[in-house]
Amino acid sequence: PTNGKPIVEFFMNFAFPGHDETPGSVNGRSFVDFPMAPLVQPHDPRSSCSREDCGNNKICHCPYSVSFSEGDLVQLVFVNMGAGRGWDHPIHLHGHSFQVVKIGFPVYNQSSGEFLNENADIDCGQGEKGAESFCNDAKWANRSWSLDGIPDMELDHPPLKDTVVVPSGGYVVTRIKANNPGLWVIHCHINLHMNDGMLALLNESFTKWPAPPSGFPRCHNFI
Repeated sequence: PTNGKPIVEFFMNFAFPGHDETPGSVNGRSFVDFPMAPLVQPHDPRSSCSREDCGNNKICHCPYSVSFSEGDLVQLVFVNMGAGRGWDHPIHLHGHSFQVVKIGFPVYNQSSGEFLNENADIDCGQGEKGAESFCNDAKWANRSWSLDGIPDMELDHPPLKDTVVVPSGGYVVTRIKANNPGLWVIHCHINLHMNDGMLALLNESFTKWPAPPSGFPRCHNFI
């Protein structure tokens, strides 16, 4: 239960979208490491993704992160949809265990188990020129399904996990409480997928990070 606290919601699509290039990505952002230490140089412009390079039907390469504040109740909707779906992804989070409050499966043939269609609860938006959307900007198809308005959520005794399998064509709704300041990795636990860029960071409670010591050396990219 939210206990009256506001909920911050993020959709994160773990997939391999693209045309000529189809890297692993989260919301179309294929992760590349920082050229410096982000915990001590968080304002370096190289620590974020460019709005010009990234978008709903684009692929970009950058250190992707989402941010929230201390005390937030954070709802992370893990999605596996759009032009880049095709694998089930075991998604693993560092720094927290999360509550699994809902799983939305795709439509299967009830006799053969064959995949038929993606789950219709998620709106992936329109693709370019009639092509399938990359689903980089997923949202609820029913706009009234915001936060606590989502039906069939298990809020009384949700299982607590640090890894959950997101079915191809489906989604998983999870929740965490922002009570562990830091920069936490979330990624597909298939190493090939993670190393190909299917990784992001949770930038949690930035104002609570301890400041580096006075005169602490600044790192730069000498490669």
